[in-house]
Amino acid sequence: MGQMRFSLGKAKWYTQLIIAYALMTIIPLLTFGYFLTAYLIPNFVTHENLIIVIVCNLVLSFTGFSVLAKTVKTLARFRGYIENVAKGDLSKQILLRDGPEVTSITQSIGTIVETLKQDRARLETFSRNLEKEVAKRTEELHRDIEERKKTEQALRESNMMLSDALSELKEMQHRLLQEERMSALGQMASSVAHDFNNALMPIVGLTEFLLMNRDMLNDKEELLSTLEDIHTSADHAKQAIVRLREFYNTDKNPDLRVVDVNEVLEKTIIACMIDMQKARGANKAIDVRREFGEVPFVNADEGELREALRNVIINSIEAMADGGLLTFRSYFENKWVVMEVIDTGIGMSPDVSARCLEPFFSTKGDHGTGIGLSVVHGIIRRHKGNLVVHSEPEKGTSVKILLPVVRVAGGRTATSSGGTGELGPLRLLVVDDDISSRKLLSRYLVAAGHTVETAETGAEGIAMFERDRFDLVITDRAMPDMSGDVVAASIGESGKMVPVIMLTGFGEIMKDKGEVPKGVAMVLSKPISLKELKDAISEVVMGARAASQAGQ
Repeated sequence: MGQMRFSLGKAKWYTQLIIAYALMTIIPLLTFGYFLTAYLIPNFVTHENLIIVIVCNLVLSFTGFSVLAKTVKTLARFRGYIENVAKGDLSKQILLRDGPEVTSITQSIGTIVETLKQDRARLETFSRNLEKEVAKRTEELHRDIEERKKTEQALRESNMMLSDALSELKEMQHRLLQEERMSALGQMASSVAHDFNNALMPIVGLTEFLLMNRDMLNDKEELLSTLEDIHTSADHAKQAIVRLREFYNTDKNPDLRVVDVNEVLEKTIIACMIDMQKARGANKAIDVRREFGEVPFVNADEGELREALRNVIINSIEAMADGGLLTFRSYFENKWVVMEVIDTGIGMSPDVSARCLEPFFSTKGDHGTGIGLSVVHGIIRRHKGNLVVHSEPEKGTSVKILLPVVRVAGGRTATSSGGTGELGPLRLLVVDDDISSRKLLSRYLVAAGHTVETAETGAEGIAMFERDRFDLVITDRAMPDMSGDVVAASIGESGKMVPVIMLTGFGEIMKDKGEVPKGVAMVLSKPISLKELKDAISEVVMGARAASQAGQ
């Protein structure tokens, strides 16, 4: 390690500076004193005195300049050392060999240097640790980035796999949905075939029996009884279509009226008991108990409500093959009007009871359709009500129909439009490609006192309408050459103001959808009874006449 050596002498450094400056100050004073003496005392100044003054001046000057130069040099070296320390060079030492401040300055500067060295060592250690920590964190960050990249790659691959799986799932779901639809259509077709076969059996059998035994036509009572049975079977076939429509059409708004549930219960019980007595012998009788309470009126579609009760009662009757007790209750509970049907039949297990409202689920095997309770559920749901089923095996089943109470007086009710007596004989045109429908409608209308013309095709019907005058046109919809929509539109555009009734097998579906083709005044559904047809004709013709009078 290099060393810088200098000495201030034994005297203090500021004492030596004072002496140096004093010596340098004495020189001009001696010179000034010599010349003043020479001026005042000329005889005193000699050549020897001048030489003495000059020598003294030189000695004093040399001595002062020497002391000053040494001090300045020492200060310069000290300054250089301090500058080196300030620049961070702590490798050199300063040595003070003389003077009273040697120990103090050496210790102070040494302490400062040692402190600086320690600080530098700590800084170097901190720097190394910091570099290690930075390197460690950098490495961890690189690892995190790599792991994140791997995770992102894995997520992308997983996303692609999920996307492929979702596509496969959607495709599989679509296939399953198609299979379920086909299965449902098959079950629905089987159910419809079952109901129709049951309805057609007495129709075909009784008509064949009459045709084979024509002598029985003379027995009016037997003939009327047979015709009533045929009509009942035909009505059952019609109701099968209604039940099927109720199954798929769960969003139709019911025709609400003010209804007394006790009256509806009584009417339905009587109708079902008649059918039950026909199907059972006296040894398998079913006892009926009525426990009707005093309940408020409800707003309901009476026809739909009776249909729902009829399905429940039929299920209860079929569950009591060996007879039993059938209890009907009505009561008011928690703002609900409750109609309850309780049987003592075979009951259902919890698993079967949990599925009894599912479409096409039946406990009767091939003998059941599985749409009875699902129809009931759809009807009650449209009435904003609830259906509660409780059953125990070998003990029986309880079915509760809960309807909300609407505390509003009045409701939408039907108005009777009267018979055709007020209208008088009408001239009617029937357009239908089915010959059986044309003959039946002609018989209905002629029996009601009207004049009827029939057309087999839509084009023939339009031609007849243009040639002649008619008060009303009744047309089918689905015909091979021209649809009923075109026929109605052509008649509406003729300007003759003749109303059109569309009577079609798609009538109920069109009503549910609110579909009324252009030029059609009313849509009716096949099959139709004579009373329904007469009421519809009266309503349409009277409405057309009222509109004509208002226009005049």
